[in-house]
Amino acid sequence: MDTMQPATQVPSPEILIEEWSSWLLGERGLSKETDKMYRWRIGYMLRLAGKDPLTITTADLRGHLLATCPKANTKGAALRAFRSFFGFLALECYRPDDPSRKIRQAKIPQSLPKHLSAEEAVRLEEAAYWEGIAMHALCRLYLYEGLRLSEGCQLSWREPTVAEDPEGLSSGTVDLEAGWLRVRGKGATDRDLPLHPKVREALKRLWKYRSSEVWLFPRKPNAARPGQENSPITRSCVQRAVKRWGKAAGIDRRVFPHALRHTMATNYLAAGVDITYVQAALGHSDIQMTMRYARVRKEDLKRTIGKLKY
Repeated sequence: MDTMQPATQVPSPEILIEEWSSWLLGERGLSKETDKMYRWRIGYMLRLAGKDPLTITTADLRGHLLATCPKANTKGAALRAFRSFFGFLALECYRPDDPSRKIRQAKIPQSLPKHLSAEEAVRLEEAAYWEGIAMHALCRLYLYEGLRLSEGCQLSWREPTVAEDPEGLSSGTVDLEAGWLRVRGKGATDRDLPLHPKVREALKRLWKYRSSEVWLFPRKPNAARPGQENSPITRSCVQRAVKRWGKAAGIDRRVFPHALRHTMATNYLAAGVDITYVQAALGHSDIQMTMRYARVRKEDLKRTIGKLKY
């Protein structure tokens, strides 16, 4: 008499996403911010589709992109999350196929990254100065070191212990004496940046009046949520601060933290700094990402044409 074999237990969608997340953070070395964004996108897609990840089809994904991603860059970001998730399911043999592979990557219009002019950068830094030592130092870090949003707001004076940083938030450490900044960027890769004289000056002032032995920019004490001062300020706090600086500086458009990173890269290249140095400073793994800043601007072309002599 034949004995029936028990059916293979298929993990729930929640467990599949957790396994995928562990793979992203562990084997792929992606940042927690990227992991969070990818997880949100997959969860959003599954909720709208009302289906299990193992039954999602290419048509489902195309319909989701059409309904929720009107812009090419938004569609590209969503497709990257889809390819990562369904590629993982196929790799682990949960699915025989990857339904996202049949969808073509959207063509994103090539435009110069949004950045500030030299005059606007000076006005922005002045606006940050009037908000105090910490905000001024933070502004200079973004403007002169080209840090990503999380890299700037989660810096620590030294490598924190597990008890001091249980969530592993520290994005790097500062060595004021030697004049170096060690940043832990995307893909768990470290890069060492020399401190710009203005940044070093601002950080020395911040160290003198520091409110935390661990974090450069700790959260402000909150009676309703005690213990928050033992963690760094949030990304949203920095985004609001940069928006305030831009408004106070009289800049007629909204300013985002990433615009300061673009400003550093664009102005360095305009000043003749070698593109490989800018690539290393920004932490780009592919020089093509840095080449976006090397595209000739109209005003630069006009000045160059005027110098042409025979």
